[in-house]
Amino acid sequence: IKIIQTSSTELELITCFEGTYASKKIDLGYKPLGIALYNISFLGYTNNAVYIYEINLETLELLSKSTLNISSNQFAINDDSIIVAMPKEIAIYSYEGEMKDSFALSSNYGKIKLFNVLGKYLLVCTSENYFSVYDISRRTLKQTVMWRQFARNGEKLGEIRKASINCKGNVIGFLINIIQNKTKLQETKFILFDVEMDAFAEHEISPNRIPKYFLWD
Repeated sequence: IKIIQTSSTELELITCFEGTYASKKIDLGYKPLGIALYNISFLGYTNNAVYIYEINLETLELLSKSTLNISSNQFAINDDSIIVAMPKEIAIYSYEGEMKDSFALSSNYGKIKLFNVLGKYLLVCTSENYFSVYDISRRTLKQTVMWRQFARNGEKLGEIRKASINCKGNVIGFLINIIQNKTKLQETKFILFDVEMDAFAEHEISPNRIPKYFLWD
């Protein structure tokens, strides 16, 4: 399943089965600040509410499960829970709004600034340029990459601007900002982190082009 936001309130659901594609446009009736998808579970969120749905694969309709009054700018979802970024912790709620668990972050990490999910892996990045990865396919989140600083041999690599994890959870791509003469600039290079090798590698398409997005197939 793929979901594309095509307007301020409209989504397009796309499925592929045995080489046959099907799609349907759906108007949510509100303007989501963001969306999250896991298998057939889907959520959209606004400034003060989270809307949870189940996708009917035959009709491509969204079946409403619940609406929760939870405020955050980063959410993820799995088969029975939503994962919420609080300033200093990751909170796990049931679809009914009961807090099931929470994980406090060290004060050194700063605030959570980014969630990125692909497959069963959740990448979390913070304002102080730390990152970690969790397996969200389990009832209890399992940390697969321990918290570490975005640095090599003690030297900071820049400020994380955007980040994306692949479906195997073993490579992370970063787009970064750098500081030159007290000015923040978007770096033309992107950086890959190999989880298994615990190593960073820099790549550049062109010194005159700034990458804006990082997507994995």
